[in-house]
Amino acid sequence: MAATVEMLKAKIARIRQELDEISAMLEAMSTSQPVVKPHPLAGIKFADKEPLRQAFDALFARMGISHVQPIGAEKLQEMMRKAGIKPEDNIFSRGIIEMREE
Repeated sequence: MAATVEMLKAKIARIRQELDEISAMLEAMSTSQPVVKPHPLAGIKFADKEPLRQAFDALFARMGISHVQPIGAEKLQEMMRKAGIKPEDNIFSRGIIEMREE
């Protein structure tokens, strides 16, 4: 992989930043002052997710998918039994085991 001058400059800048942080930590250790490191996400602005939520809500509505509450494992197992799925057949775990063995 050929490295461009810009890539090398960026790497050097990151190394210098890390060295500055290490130097600050060492200095604080020698003076017994606590090191307060900024949170990695501090100052980062995130995109507004509301338009994406609205788009997915519209997509789900067109597909006939409504927002429902989870039903829980026992209720799901009961529904599966009523649909004719026998727990002793282990069809789901058998498929997983077969995929692992491939």
